[in-house]
Amino acid sequence: MTPTDIAIQTWKKDICSENWTVALEASDNLAQTGGEEIIRYLIQLLKSSSPSTRNASGLALRELKAQKALNPLLEAIFKSANYNYNGTLVYALQGLDCSTKLLEIFKILFFHSFEAKMGAYTILEEQSFKMTREDSRQLNSMWKELTGAPEKYPEFENPETRSMIRRMYEKFSR
Repeated sequence: MTPTDIAIQTWKKDICSENWTVALEASDNLAQTGGEEIIRYLIQLLKSSSPSTRNASGLALRELKAQKALNPLLEAIFKSANYNYNGTLVYALQGLDCSTKLLEIFKILFFHSFEAKMGAYTILEEQSFKMTREDSRQLNSMWKELTGAPEKYPEFENPETRSMIRRMYEKFSR
């Protein structure tokens, strides 16, 4: 049995709830329903000022493996207002093919919060990437920026985090 239009409209409203349990249940229901209209709606929610709404939407898009959400997710992750509130959105990227977004994933690993770094690390560990000479040049430039002023970047002064980031950089900078 397919959900009724009334149920779908209710879930679309509920995913915007500030009650995380309600939003998450709506997210699950929308993901199970799927379809282009729902994917478009979820992508629009990534622009929400509410972290709860963005996160619930991101989780549904991850479950749907909605590849067309790749760029909108990255835009939401890099939006300055979402800084330190984007770890779940990075987690959502793990369900998508990020093979053409190597530098964007490294920007998250180098310059974002610990939770976002962990998600980026997982993506770099588990997915394959196409790397160009220009990517290599830009990666080296970002590395110099990071190591030249580590006090400016979250968690880089933590020895374990620094070691994790260095390992991933070395894996790709060969």
